[in-house]
Amino acid sequence: MFGLVDTKKGIKKETICNYSYIFVKTDNEYVESLNSKEILKYDSDGNLVELLLYTGSSSSKFVNKYDSMGNKIEQLNYDMNGNVSNLREDHLGICQYTIKYNSNGQTKSISRYGLNGGLKENIDGICETITKYDLNGNVIEQSNYDLNENLTESQYGVCKTIFKYDTSGNKVDESNYNLNGDLTEGRFGVSRTITKFNSKGSKIEESYYDSKGNFCENFSGFSKIINKYNSNGNMIEKKEYDSKGNLIKTKYKYNLEGNMVEECYNDSEGGLTDKGDVFSICKYVFKYDDYGNNIEKLSYDKDGLIVIKYKYTRQNRIREEIS
Repeated sequence: MFGLVDTKKGIKKETICNYSYIFVKTDNEYVESLNSKEILKYDSDGNLVELLLYTGSSSSKFVNKYDSMGNKIEQLNYDMNGNVSNLREDHLGICQYTIKYNSNGQTKSISRYGLNGGLKENIDGICETITKYDLNGNVIEQSNYDLNENLTESQYGVCKTIFKYDTSGNKVDESNYNLNGDLTEGRFGVSRTITKFNSKGSKIEESYYDSKGNFCENFSGFSKIINKYNSNGNMIEKKEYDSKGNLIKTKYKYNLEGNMVEECYNDSEGGLTDKGDVFSICKYVFKYDDYGNNIEKLSYDKDGLIVIKYKYTRQNRIREEIS
């Protein structure tokens, strides 16, 4: 990855990223599936105004527009010629998005348009999403509307999501509802998420429920998460339970400067385990320079062997990967 910088303002003008995607073919063999390239262009204020994406044999162009406050107000999807006549619909069937804001600069609505320039429903049947806020600026409701401005359900059965907060402004309840006003499962099968916080505002528990009030698993496969912190506010333990009560416990260790030096996964019996990634990683070890910059990350499997080794620059960007 490399980029051009406006030397007068010190603002990045363009960034080019090259990627190679590797997919596992067998237990011991990896194959390179495809290469991709991104070119990101920015305006004088540092806003992303253009993204060129090359993936395999296909290519896309996305153009963003902003208001005087720097809020993104429009996104247009093009083919590589960039002409209006070559607007192209994305995977949701939409070629243009417009965003409106309230007086506090918060997103008020997102509208979707088709190739003919008119409002259009995406593949979910949603044409517009309206967001409401409380007096403290917290999102309290997000509702979906069809082309006729009627409430409508997404393909996952959700037409409205309601958010509730405690007196400190922490989000403690997120619930999905259908057109009948009943709780309904969203995209990942969760109807309601209940979160608890300690007196310092740190999240100590998060639970996921289905429409009947039973524990269910989130997109990561967990139904309940419990966090524990030290006196400095650093998380030292995370317990993640699935709907059957199986546990993965993550322990974190820190140095005197408060930098994380180890992240380790254990099962309910205290033995090393992994989270199902292709490298079966059970532990990460982090190393820092004298200035507190992360300079190395080591990944270990159950046998204590180094699976992947990353080295970082002082900007915390990966400089080298060894596997």
